[in-house]
Amino acid sequence: MAAGEIAAGSCDVVIAGGAENMSRVPMGGNRDVHGQVFGWRLAERFELVSQGEGAERIADRWGINRAGMEAFAVESHRRAAAATDAGYFKAETTAVPVHEWSESRDAPAKVFTADETIRPGTGAEKLATLKASFRPDGKITAGTSSQISDSAAALLLMGADYAKANGFRARKDTRDDYRGLRPDADAERSHCRDSAHPRAAGCRSKTSTCSR
Repeated sequence: MAAGEIAAGSCDVVIAGGAENMSRVPMGGNRDVHGQVFGWRLAERFELVSQGEGAERIADRWGINRAGMEAFAVESHRRAAAATDAGYFKAETTAVPVHEWSESRDAPAKVFTADETIRPGTGAEKLATLKASFRPDGKITAGTSSQISDSAAALLLMGADYAKANGFRARKDTRDDYRGLRPDADAERSHCRDSAHPRAAGCRSKTSTCSR
């Protein structure tokens, strides 16, 4: 949306951000308050499925097998861990003193300084033992699903002309990004070429687009 605002000429500079707090709002917890996510009109018109079932159908459509998914997951975690160890994420990570936000005054001091969702020890053998999460004979497991986490990120985007005029150096050109890339798309168009670069870490980086 932020990139679209800039491309449309509505804005020169946009800060795009988001937050997730699943420890306080469990997955599906909103249904206890608001009921079903979609109303009856949509339900009658469309077949509405969960993200998990959607992932299973995408895998079926493109012939992606479980072993291939898990090999990709293992490599993604390996690259993310390597990028973290190399210090690529330090400049863009803010430590969070979680004890200061605790409901208890006596909470022990604890500061989060790194992404805890990266699992460098993940292996294909372990992933192969996990049960399918969404179908009895499915391919998707907890090891290849999005994780339950608390996190937040923000990204500064600018139009190229504005950035140049104000002395900002682009850290990432978003014009050639591809979203929803097909599994059979040209690998040369991927941004994850260099295993030592943060972008090779399964796109886990929260790198801001521009800096002075």
